[in-house]
Amino acid sequence: MSDTNTTQGGHRRSRTIRGLETPSSWGERFQALKTVPPLLKMVYRAHRGFMVATLVFRLLRALAPVTMLWIGKLIIEAVELY
Repeated sequence: MSDTNTTQGGHRRSRTIRGLETPSSWGERFQALKTVPPLLKMVYRAHRGFMVATLVFRLLRALAPVTMLWIGKLIIEAVELY
């Protein structure tokens, strides 16, 4: 697969997304996060159930790795005690 965007140090990622420039500094990236609350309000007004379900599933996905680590810890501790 050939990619024409490899001119800057072999970096394949394009500097533009659909014609818009991507934020280049951390300040610009954090400033772009200001658009998230209005987006969440718009989705909440459109369909509350979808918004709540999406947030619940995201929370469960975020907790899954931590839960697996905790269960692994319990297994290791049980084996050590045996």
